[in-house]
Amino acid sequence: MIGGDGTYLHLNSLFQLGNSIPPVLGLAYGSLGFLLPYELKQYPTLIRSVMDPTPLHVILRSRLTCCLYRAEKTEPEITYQVLNEFLMSRGTSPYLTNIEFEIDGFKVTTIQADGVIISSPTGSTAYSLSAGGTMMPPVVPGILVTPICPHSLSFRPIVLPDSCVIKLSIPKDARGPAYASFDGRNSTQINQGDCTTIQMSSWPVPSFSMGGPPLNEWFHSVTSKLNWNVREIQKPLENTEEETS
Repeated sequence: MIGGDGTYLHLNSLFQLGNSIPPVLGLAYGSLGFLLPYELKQYPTLIRSVMDPTPLHVILRSRLTCCLYRAEKTEPEITYQVLNEFLMSRGTSPYLTNIEFEIDGFKVTTIQADGVIISSPTGSTAYSLSAGGTMMPPVVPGILVTPICPHSLSFRPIVLPDSCVIKLSIPKDARGPAYASFDGRNSTQINQGDCTTIQMSSWPVPSFSMGGPPLNEWFHSVTSKLNWNVREIQKPLENTEEETS
């Protein structure tokens, strides 16, 4: 695949429910290319490496299965497999979102905020990171919950096991609807009484990793593309003995 991160997300959108994705070899030809660690000029060498019988590292990038249920309906109206995140926000509404947050059938809390992001490990370095969420390597199994401008100082991002089933509901007495998007696309209005379930998908995105162990490649991307913890090294003290004598 040749392109940028948007191209990667578009590829994901072509393989939805019930479709496994063939291994992806990403060649960066966009503005950032965080998900595509290889340059286009490396194409000949990379292709030879893929065709070689020597075993290669493969990263399984987890996806999230998101199902939208309308009020009183038992079958989902829409289902999407997202690679980065599911977003529920107030959109154009002047009111805070009022979202009932459940995990495996247990009501955890009511979210009062501009919205909430449910992110995969891959998506932890996307919208979730901008909203204050933690970074998470794609090799770590988990689901991230990141509030957007919560109306509570104590509501902080959390990481959940990848076995959880999350349910987000809009109460019938909420002041207004919410709006959902899936990897930043397919904006959909969520009315009072509607709900969405999010859980780890059975169909991850396998990606070739030829820079050694996948964790090493991820750290290379966050430092080279996001400038994570990049700063000048503190200079050593000079003539210490002379100054103290």
